[in-house]
Formats: sequence, C-alpha cells, structure tokens
Amino acid sequence: MVAVVNVVMGMAFTLLPIPEMIYHYTITGEWGFDCLFCILSAHLCVHFMILKYDLENITNESIDTYGKLPTLNERLFNVVQKHQKIEEYKKSMDVIFNFALFYNFFVSSFIICIQGFMVTAASGYTLVKFALFLASFLVELFLLCFYGQHIVESSVQAAEAAYNCPWYNTNRQFRTIILQMINKAQIPLTLMAWKIWPVDLNTFASILSASWSYFTLLRTVYAD
Repeated sequence: MVAVVNVVMGMAFTLLPIPEMIYHYTITGEWGFDCLFCILSAHLCVHFMILKYDLENITNESIDTYGKLPTLNERLFNVVQKHQKIEEYKKSMDVIFNFALFYNFFVSSFIICIQGFMVTAASGYTLVKFALFLASFLVELFLLCFYGQHIVESSVQAAEAAYNCPWYNTNRQFRTIILQMINKAQIPLTLMAWKIWPVDLNTFASILSASWSYFTLLRTVYAD
C-alpha cells in the first residue's frame, strides 16, 4: 500500500506545505514503527494462544524437554511462570511504545479533521491525493487499535482456558492456584498510550468521533 500511495501522491502537494510534511513523516517514518508494533503484538497474542493450549491440556501427561514426566502441580507452575513472563513482555511493550502511541493518538484527530476538510475543498488530481492520504492514515490508526484489541481479547481467554481445564479432578493446591490465576487473568492486559488512552477499538471510535466533531466545526466556520 505504501508503494501505491507513493506513486499516486507523488512528492508534492499543491494546496499547503503542511500536508506534504505530514505525508513524508507518516510514510517514511511511521510505517516502520507500525510494522514493529504489529509484529510484537501478534507475537504476544501467539504466546497467549500457547498458554491457552497448555491450560486446556494440562492434565494430559507429557514428557518435558529434559525427558522427565512432571507432576500435575509442576506443569501448573510452569504455566504460571509462562503467564508471568507474558505480562512482563506486555510491560516492556508499554515502555517501548508508550510515547509514540500517545503522540500518534494525540495528533490523529487533528490530522483526520484537516485531511477530511482538504478532501471536501480539493478537486481533480489533488482530491485523489488527499483522499488516499486520509485512507492510508485511517488504515494505520485502525491497525494499531486492532492489534491492541486483539491483545485484550487474548489475555481474557487465558482466564476462560484456566476455568475450562479439569481442575475439579485435581488436588487442593492445584485448585487454589487455578483460582488465583483466573482472578488475575480476568483483568485484561491493555496497552496504554502514556496511561491516557487504551490501545483498542473503542479508542479508534473515539478518535473518529472527535475528528468528525472538529470537521463539522471547521466546515461551519469555513461556510460562514
């Protein structure tokens, strides 16, 4: 998609220099950040899928990497440790993408508003350029929120998997640990944009709503 946008939009904008600067910054700098964020988010979700599989099949006896047959409680301890490492992984992602996500969400409403206004004001080839830029920006923002939403849903599934395992046929220590894990996993892991905006689809909808409000205000002022 980046290649298509580069070819169609060219290297210059004819209405204002501000969209051109936004375009160069977004296309050349932001896509690398987006790809890294999506890859790490998908990697985190895969770990949750593995954790879910381990919980659902925890009572099945299997030989570990050392050739030993671990007890039921030992297998549960390994799963708990894996869950703790996943949470540490998520905290590391918060540290890495904290400010970048905040900046992205903060300016998104204004950029979408301005680009939407440019689309209504432009015509011909310039209209196509602004429309494609607006579409690429919306796709970028949607991908960030989509992967963040996927992390939230995957983290909650760990609690469901822990509840669905045959804990009722196990010892008391096992049931106690499973209960604690369920209580902890019921709190979804949510990536935050500087502890202000959660990275999920609700934030995406809020940004679009704010952009539409700014757009209608700008159109009203321009019409007057």
